[in-house]
Amino acid sequence: MYIEARDRAIQFRKELVELLKKYDAYIYLEEESLNRTGEVTVNVHINTVWDINNKCIMEGADVKLGSYIDGDL
Repeated sequence: MYIEARDRAIQFRKELVELLKKYDAYIYLEEESLNRTGEVTVNVHINTVWDINNKCIMEGADVKLGSYIDGDL
């Protein structure tokens, strides 16, 4: 079965949003400006989970997805 790029992108976005919600996470970018290369690092932050007694039950985490130089994407 042939699937068009638009439909794949729609499905990918839907699944990504669901995954971010499941893990209470968000995507953020860090720009490397020291050497002016235009390098951007894509990261995901997963929030810490606390119980009703304010006890940490799941630690938060940061996941580095990769670095890209302007023009790579």
